[in-house]
Amino acid sequence: MKVTFDADAWQPVVRPQLSSGDPSHAEHCRLHEAARQGAFSGFLVRTLAEVEFIKGFTRAAPPADRASPSLAEAIAFGFRLLWSPSVFEPRFPVTDDITNYAFESSEDMAARERRMFPALLTLESRLLGKARLKRLYRRLEARSRRRPATLTSLLETASSEELAELAAAARHNATDTAIACHIGCGNDIFCTPDDGLSPPPILDPENRAYLTARFGLRFASWAELAKLVA
Repeated sequence: MKVTFDADAWQPVVRPQLSSGDPSHAEHCRLHEAARQGAFSGFLVRTLAEVEFIKGFTRAAPPADRASPSLAEAIAFGFRLLWSPSVFEPRFPVTDDITNYAFESSEDMAARERRMFPALLTLESRLLGKARLKRLYRRLEARSRRRPATLTSLLETASSEELAELAAAARHNATDTAIACHIGCGNDIFCTPDDGLSPPPILDPENRAYLTARFGLRFASWAELAKLVA
């Protein structure tokens, strides 16, 4: 079973001790063990590296944020990256290493692109994270003195409020992108926490129903996924 995890779902599965005391902690532990035993294969979009990098500028105090596992730790655990287009195209060691990506033949790559890019076009009006992130980057780029601007130089010009806004937009964009990649790769389950904590617009009930009807997406919360792999 191939499971794509969204921006909010992967961390406590990779490191369940992060959620100690959380109502979903038991499911995180079960999923961690199931993944370790090979009951399912976990996949993440490379765009999450951008999310983690931005969070690094906003995680001044909360210990839970500082303890969030990096993508490198997820890769070491056995998860693999899915190629995904990025708004800013930042470069990171974890995303530059081709061995960290899901293996695909040239035929697999062609089939993925045939499914993914039409899905991106079809969903463009619904994928609000990318447009929001682009607007924020353009605003910061107008203030930055560095040419060409880098992601670091843009973040250094941002206020604390803008950093928080960027972090939220990057998280939503990563989930948008993960859905398109999930469709392109033909993975089986899209795992997203169903906790009502400001989900990206693409995961609201109307869009979930559309994605299921149009693309056959099968969503699962941690609890639902834990039952499927038990």
